[in-house]
Amino acid sequence: MADMKALVAVVIPLVFLLWNKSKKKYPPGAKRLPLFGNLFDLPSHHAGERFAQFSKDLDSDIVYLDALGKPFIILNFLEACNDLLEKRSNIYSSRFHMTMAYDPQDNSKTPVLICHVCSVAVLAEVSGLPIKRVNDPWIALSEESMTQITAAVVPGKYVVDALPFLKYIPEWFPGAGFKKEAREDGTVRPSYLSRSPEEVKKGDGAAERLIENIGDMHTAGGTDTSVTAVQNLFIILLLFPEIQVKGQAELDSVVGHGRLPDFEDKPHLPYITAVLKGLLRWRPVVPTGLPHMITEDDEYRGYFIPKGSIVVGNTWCGCPLRQPSAITKSERGIMHDEKTFPEPSKFDPTRFLTPDGRLKKDKSIPDPEMDATFGFGRRKCVGLDFGLDSYWLGSAYIVACFHVTPELDEKGNTIPPKFEYLGKEVIDHPEPFKCRIKPRSEEVVALIRAGYDETSEYI
Repeated sequence: MADMKALVAVVIPLVFLLWNKSKKKYPPGAKRLPLFGNLFDLPSHHAGERFAQFSKDLDSDIVYLDALGKPFIILNFLEACNDLLEKRSNIYSSRFHMTMAYDPQDNSKTPVLICHVCSVAVLAEVSGLPIKRVNDPWIALSEESMTQITAAVVPGKYVVDALPFLKYIPEWFPGAGFKKEAREDGTVRPSYLSRSPEEVKKGDGAAERLIENIGDMHTAGGTDTSVTAVQNLFIILLLFPEIQVKGQAELDSVVGHGRLPDFEDKPHLPYITAVLKGLLRWRPVVPTGLPHMITEDDEYRGYFIPKGSIVVGNTWCGCPLRQPSAITKSERGIMHDEKTFPEPSKFDPTRFLTPDGRLKKDKSIPDPEMDATFGFGRRKCVGLDFGLDSYWLGSAYIVACFHVTPELDEKGNTIPPKFEYLGKEVIDHPEPFKCRIKPRSEEVVALIRAGYDETSEYI
């Protein structure tokens, strides 16, 4: 009799919870399997494309997935992202626990460590030490660190993120491949900030590791995204040579041939700016952004969004580098909404220009530099302004100084450019590709050498 009472005490609350859950109206979602839910629907690569496909199949800009009881809310259009991640950022700005990306420390020291890092690392401009060589090993370490981080934070990649208790199962257990991966990653390696031991109290391992990680994020976080954006620029110049010709003509007319472009030229180079805006729309560097987590129950458009849901703003543009003629209009993504961007898979910088060639100032279409590309709400990238400035100036240098053309075979024939994105990391960079890069003139070579001589101490 006692066993029966215990069983009833467990079953009745469980039935009530399931019944109560069934009464709520959730956003449209893919068909779920018993117990597992949508676990096997969560993509390990090209997550943005997969999430956009859900949106298309369900004809909904909000998609609900459930992986072993962990809810995922996918937002595929800008309006929903702004309504929730921006306007309701007070409850949509948390981060869920990522077991594979987590570095266990004594969380009770976090406030003290943050103050210490702000007063030391920031005031010393992260390190206070110039990097003396292009192949500096500390830069290599920070880049390796960023590669591991971007692979670990892909939404839905690791089931242990949805079910943290799985981190306690043995490595030989079926489905525990993440344990082996974590072990092979080893322990935290020293970053370039560890070269300043006087800035960290000896013996305080948590503080030292936090400062090392922040240094890695400052360096690699900005470097990896910037490099990927420039790689995408080279792809555009190869695929659409007419854009290169027009961009060079604008630069020549404004800047001339006796100097390199600078920020004072930017207001007079609308086509260059439009090309870069178009590139951020066409191929965003971080297709799914970093996931948010909601901290309390919410309702939106009549749909229930439960507390603890992982919320993803899918900025993916819908262009997986197939030939333009093979890309359908039905592909979706925040920057690929065909109502906002007609022929969304077409790369067309004139979308951002008025008929007389000036940059559009109105809000008739989203601005890829400000909307979605760098995240939302309180979780928007803090390096937005610096990233945009370095992206613009570096890209202007490339177009002004070089001819970028396809590779040639042994007989001198053009090899059609081919590109591939594996989509395994949150930063979606292209695989290595070949092209020819030639200075436009001897005058350009002299300018580049002069610039190198001025800055060689730091590179």
